[in-house]
Amino acid sequence: MLENIISILLMGFLVGQIARRLKATALVGIVLVGIVLVLKQEDYIFWNCEILPQG
Repeated sequence: MLENIISILLMGFLVGQIARRLKATALVGIVLVGIVLVLKQEDYIFWNCEILPQG
């Protein structure tokens, strides 16, 4: 759990630094990481749940 939180914060920081080098604010990079992680989580939830019971 703690490792996941640290990795999310680290990814946000690193992408924020890349965004700053591209003359954007660091917040842009952090938001992009958040969007990617949310989309990844939604995909995981969608594919790993049973929508219709098998019978």
